[in-house]
Amino acid sequence: MSLLRLTVLLFIALLAGCGWQLRGAVAPAVDSLAINGGSLPLVNRLQDRLEDAGVAVYPEASRELVISRERWQTRVIAVDTLGRALEQELRYTLRWQVSTQKQQLTASREMVVTRSYSIRPDNAGGASDEARQTRELMVEDAARRLLRQLQAVDFAPQATP
Repeated sequence: MSLLRLTVLLFIALLAGCGWQLRGAVAPAVDSLAINGGSLPLVNRLQDRLEDAGVAVYPEASRELVISRERWQTRVIAVDTLGRALEQELRYTLRWQVSTQKQQLTASREMVVTRSYSIRPDNAGGASDEARQTRELMVEDAARRLLRQLQAVDFAPQATP
């Protein structure tokens, strides 16, 4: 066996042993989940990602992801000498929790995604396209982050004394 093959096999064994996973291989420890609340773009992205991870998403599921607040904020963070905006910051905030019909499985948690983008004052149409694309990327990032946070949730209902 050549040294290269041995090195590659050793590397693969070490990689498998450390628990490293590809970025897309995120799966919460639940077989089904309902999504309640949230904007259509966020819900669609979450549903696609959950289903790709093997989680069935339907309204009658015994466990529910509740998105109780979703908010966008915009602020100018740089201006030119004429006072025209050169750069804006977008802030996307959402509050979520997981529950069953009888009990809350997680405390209400808040997630914030922030991005900034440049604006050319002489190209107003381009600025709106940039804002739209930035918002789409932020929703995708929020869905990915939320899925990673759902990995840490204990979906088993706690026994009540």
